[in-house]
Amino acid sequence: MLVSVIIPYFNRPEKLERCIDSIHAQTYSQVEIIVIDDCSDSFSAALKLNIVYYRNSENIGPGGSRNKGMELAKGAYVAFLDCDDYWHPEFLQKCLETFKESDDDTAMVYTNTLSVDGDQATPKRDKAVVVRTILPTIFSKGRYWATSSCLWNSEIIKNSIWLNTRCWEDYAFDTSVALVSNKIAHVNENLVYYDVSGDDKLSKQVGDGSVLEKTKSVLAIARSITDSKMISSESVNGLTKHVLNSLILQKKYRIANNEIRSNSLESIKILKGNTMLCYLSLVLKLSERISLYLLRKFRRQL
Repeated sequence: MLVSVIIPYFNRPEKLERCIDSIHAQTYSQVEIIVIDDCSDSFSAALKLNIVYYRNSENIGPGGSRNKGMELAKGAYVAFLDCDDYWHPEFLQKCLETFKESDDDTAMVYTNTLSVDGDQATPKRDKAVVVRTILPTIFSKGRYWATSSCLWNSEIIKNSIWLNTRCWEDYAFDTSVALVSNKIAHVNENLVYYDVSGDDKLSKQVGDGSVLEKTKSVLAIARSITDSKMISSESVNGLTKHVLNSLILQKKYRIANNEIRSNSLESIKILKGNTMLCYLSLVLKLSERISLYLLRKFRRQL
């Protein structure tokens, strides 16, 4: 079975080489490597290797780059490996073995992840948690897998699209897959290395831009789950908490951005209806102290 490994790349030549080296070192060798160059200006020697290479005409972010990779992929399984992350040599083998032991409608197999900063490596979470479904877990408890730690069934994800947003696009993709098949499996081993070094990671970016990008993703997710038959109160309440977190940040840090506010309130309307929309619209007009108190109180009640 061919495995397609899709790598969005932007200006990290040394890390890309390490990433690709970890793929060549896999104990499972039926692999095609697809690098999507997102208009980088740093050339990597790794791009000379036997890979599928595509350069975007403009910088579109990791989500759009992964979509292009999916168009090019030929494998029965697909992995999205960030160029600054890398795998243990047995990652693919262990994931494929778990797929064989799982039901045919299993959408994804994931492994534990280690956060790496220089010579230090620590688990991304305090303890490994075995999760069997995507929803409602990612909204109620968190995303227990890294993007680079998943191997996906190509047939199940073929119609799922990555958003072009640069925050929470992974949550949105996972949700779109869950609406097709919500079943996942777990390999309880540390087989992925998530590089946290450097200040250029999107996950470290803060401010109006990151809050706006997240609200765009949350709004898209809200629309998708309420249009589906998989809607549950746990999913709705979990996602609503994230919208409230955004409103709290906007109020606390005095972020006056109409698009962020509009996306947040539209998500509330979709998830909780007009009554809650009117209530929160009034709350946001109150003083900062009272508004924050009421927003946090409502969040605790969910």
